[in-house]
Amino acid sequence: MMKTCTKCRETKSTSEFHKRSMSPDGFRIYCKACVKIYNDANKERVAPMKKAWREANRERLNDYSKAYYYANREERLAYQKAWKAANKKKHLTTLS
Repeated sequence: MMKTCTKCRETKSTSEFHKRSMSPDGFRIYCKACVKIYNDANKERVAPMKKAWREANRERLNDYSKAYYYANREERLAYQKAWKAANKKKHLTTLS
């Protein structure tokens, strides 16, 4: 599926856009690259807003983190076990 960024006017794949459930097509109007350029250029303005949002939604973020941790726990443990088996020498040197 393709979508046109309203900032750079380039037509890109929808994987190049952040999701937004309130939009009719389910994606934001600006592509990820344009959002990054804006955020980098306006760090002094954006950073305090992000910090205020995180502080106001601390409990929500903690609940999300816990749910994500437990939902992916088995997959993460399987990955760690496989990595340790494939990298025994490297793993043992990091322990000492």
